[in-house]
Amino acid sequence: MGTLVPSVQLPQVDKVHSGAYDLFRLRGLTHRSAVRNIMQSGASERVTMTITGHKTRGVFDRYHIVSLEDAEKAMQATVAAAKAVGR
Repeated sequence: MGTLVPSVQLPQVDKVHSGAYDLFRLRGLTHRSAVRNIMQSGASERVTMTITGHKTRGVFDRYHIVSLEDAEKAMQATVAAAKAVGR
């Protein structure tokens, strides 16, 4: 039998964000997966911290894992932007 994942307590926010909270709760994502998925959806780090309830940067950084693929995509985007402005 698998291990149970504890539910994550999310902060109370306006109704605009409540749908996102329900989505992550219903899918039973772990906290780390939720942080990663929110960040990959295009949300800023500050917005992600608000959604997940992280109050300190240190704890957030433990959950926000940057993969090699993420770093490569960022560098490719940086090179493409530099070429676009002629640098």
